[in-house]
Amino acid sequence: MYKRRKIVLFVGTVLLLALFCQGCNKPASSGNLNTESSQDVSETIPTETIDTEVATEEATEEVEEPTVMLPSEASPIGSIRIQSSWIGDEYVDAVVSIDGIEGFSQPISEMSAKIKVRGNTSKYLAKKSYNIKFDEKMSLFGLDSGKKWSLLSTASDKSMLRTPIAFLYAQAIEVQYASQFHMTELWINDEYRGVYVLIEPVQEGKNRVDIDLGKGDFLIECNITREEEGISYISTNQGMRFEINEPEEPTEEQKAAYVEWLNAAEAAVVSMDHNQYLNYIDIESFVNYYIFEEVTKNVDFGRFSTRYYCKDGKLYAGPPWDMDLALGNVSRVHWEPVYHEYNNNGGYGSGSNDSTDGRWADKQNWYKWLCQDEYFMNQVKLRWTELLPVSRNLYEENELGVSRIDYLLNGYREQILRNYQSKAEGGAGWSLEAEALGVELDYRYTDYTESVEHLREWLRKRIIWLDTQ
Repeated sequence: MYKRRKIVLFVGTVLLLALFCQGCNKPASSGNLNTESSQDVSETIPTETIDTEVATEEATEEVEEPTVMLPSEASPIGSIRIQSSWIGDEYVDAVVSIDGIEGFSQPISEMSAKIKVRGNTSKYLAKKSYNIKFDEKMSLFGLDSGKKWSLLSTASDKSMLRTPIAFLYAQAIEVQYASQFHMTELWINDEYRGVYVLIEPVQEGKNRVDIDLGKGDFLIECNITREEEGISYISTNQGMRFEINEPEEPTEEQKAAYVEWLNAAEAAVVSMDHNQYLNYIDIESFVNYYIFEEVTKNVDFGRFSTRYYCKDGKLYAGPPWDMDLALGNVSRVHWEPVYHEYNNNGGYGSGSNDSTDGRWADKQNWYKWLCQDEYFMNQVKLRWTELLPVSRNLYEENELGVSRIDYLLNGYREQILRNYQSKAEGGAGWSLEAEALGVELDYRYTDYTESVEHLREWLRKRIIWLDTQ
């Protein structure tokens, strides 16, 4: 049974953010795993079942107040300079230099690398995102070493806070392997490109998603429609479609084994009998990820950029990705029905025309069944109560310290504003009012503070609504 923990544990986790998202929640192993297990992924139903009672503890039980305040100052912003003749959809040669931060990180001077434009729809943005690949593992700004890194432009989000806010929250509530990141300014061929989020991509690795592909572990991502050359796709009996992220080139035997195992796990979840599905899923990760997705309300959850991984014969939910179109930043007029459902307009949802109400993640993937099960929802209620101070701290100062919105603004407001200043004024020249792709919120801000306060108010209303549920 999911055991209730004191909020102090989570405060301790979030305190690591004083180093700004360095050692944030990257466990060497997750949950109560049998790390010596060599069970093949094609082996399906375990021989023993878990006998446990439905949790009945009241979710309104008083939570012990934390004894430690959260930091109010973020780490200094980074600076990355890239030289490359042309950057397109394929990797090309580049030279990368990174300014050091005294007492925080060492400089990197003219390191050879590869770079390309990243994203599916985001690659059409004027302010593009990029993937960088080094020949060897590198630690950037003190983050865990890796060969591959992403530079996210967050161009669809005028506040430029949704991606860092989401990952701060994911790390704080122990969503497994939530990516480490660092805020940075970017120059390409000596042209100032504005503020970016340097972040770990979601991939297998000791410092990333720590799974053992040789033992049958795998990483999958929801992909309901897209077809890309060189990508392997699998589907379950309930019609869920995934692309296989890891291993990158699975054999036909591996794909068959993954499908067989997922169908067995899925059948246990569909039964809505926790004595069955607890043999397959790590409930703590599913609970944490569910709360994360309900709070952030990502429009693509369950459709795209939604990942699960199998480790040592258990299925885990997460890690998250692609948080621009979340936290209320979703068009109210886009033609796809999912956008109207998100915003409760056009005859969809509650009809409130307000995206802060309505449960969202309970309609997608295996949560369609888990959220109908009393045992699972009791775990969610207990965890929600435990995390409520952390959730409220996203938008307001409370017993945990300054809000996470203000935590970021205190560190990066000046640079974010320079993102929207003209090039003649030394800025990047991006527009606060211009439409990005037409899928983000269709409200046009005339002032940066207005975009921040819209996010703050959305979070406040969303968390209050969820708390009433």
